[in-house]
Amino acid sequence: MTSSLLLAGVSVRAFAESATAAGFRVDAIDAFGDLDLRAVATFHALSGAYSPKAVALRSRGLCATLCAYTSNFENHPRELTALVADRILLGNTPEVIRRVRDPFALAQVLPTAPTVLASAPTNGGRWLIKPRRSGGGHAIVEWQRGMPIPRHSVLQERISGTPGSIVFAANGRSVCPLGFTRQLVAADFRYVGNILVPPIDEATKLAEIVTREFGLVGVNGIDFILSDGRPIPLEVNPRYTAAMELAERLYGVSIARVHADACQGKLPDFAPEPRRTTVGKAIVYAKTATVMGDTTSWLADSSVRDIPMPGSRIQVGRPICTVFAEARTVADCEAALRRRTLSTAEVAA
Repeated sequence: MTSSLLLAGVSVRAFAESATAAGFRVDAIDAFGDLDLRAVATFHALSGAYSPKAVALRSRGLCATLCAYTSNFENHPRELTALVADRILLGNTPEVIRRVRDPFALAQVLPTAPTVLASAPTNGGRWLIKPRRSGGGHAIVEWQRGMPIPRHSVLQERISGTPGSIVFAANGRSVCPLGFTRQLVAADFRYVGNILVPPIDEATKLAEIVTREFGLVGVNGIDFILSDGRPIPLEVNPRYTAAMELAERLYGVSIARVHADACQGKLPDFAPEPRRTTVGKAIVYAKTATVMGDTTSWLADSSVRDIPMPGSRIQVGRPICTVFAEARTVADCEAALRRRTLSTAEVAA
C-alpha cells in the first residue's frame, strides 16, 4: 500500500522527487510550486506569502498520514507541532530542534565551534551578526564596533577557511555519512550551491557527537568552515538539506528511503567513496525582473531543476532555477556551474 507523505518547507522539490521515486504519494506545500514539483506531487498553493504558520494552516484537512519537512521549519518548533498534528512525523521533533538549533547549547556540546556571544565583545576580534533563526546565510552581516546586536540575533566568531557541509543519516545513536560538500557562498554570505568532495573524517565525528547528544534521527546536515584541514562546526540543520540530492545523483542512494528508515532506527549499509567525477549544483538568480516564457521544455533537461511555472514573474535577486554540473575535479565543476548559471540567467532574461 502506497504511503501518503506531506512535505512542507520553503522548497521541497528535491525531496519530493526522491520520495516519489521511493514509492510515496506526495502532497507538497512550499513557497514556489515549481513546474517539476507539480510533475511528481500534488501541490497545495498558499493563499498568500510563504510562512511556516501559513503552511501549517494550509495543511489542515490534507489526508497524508506521514509528514516530513525541509528548511525553514527547524526554526519554528511551534508551527512544526501544528503541521504534524494527527500525522506520523518522519524527522526530528519540535523538542529536538529547539535544543539543537540553540547556538549556545551547540557550543557546549562541540567545543571546537566558534565562540557565540549575546552582546558586544570587549576584546575586539572578527564577528558576524547572525539571526538565531538563521537559514541559507540570509541576513548575516559582518559586525563592526558600535553596531547594536538585534534582539533575535547573536554574534558568532568569524573563522577563515572554506565553507563546507556534511549530510548524514542518524538513528538517535549512530550515523551514516551520505556526502561531504564544499559550499558555494556569495559575498553577502548567502548560500548559492554545493559541490561534492571526498570524505572528511572529522566531520563524521561531529555528526556522531551531535546525534548522541540531541538524539537526531533521519537525514541531517552540519555546516562548517574547513580551516587548516579541520571542520569548524557552524550550525546543525536537523532536516533534509539542499546538498542531499547531489549524493542521490552521484551515488544512487535514495535519500527519502534512507530518511524514512533512519527515523525507524535503521541506517543504510552505505559509504560515500571518491569517484572519478564530482557533481555540483548552483542557484540561478535573476539579474533583472523577468516574466518567464514557456518553461515546459526544461523538464526534459536533467541538469536543470526548480523550474518556474510558465508566466511566473521573478524579481531581481530572486531565484530562477537550480542548475547542475558534473566534472572530474571540484575546480572544474565550480567553473562549469559558473558558466551554466550565467547562460541560464541570460536565457531567462
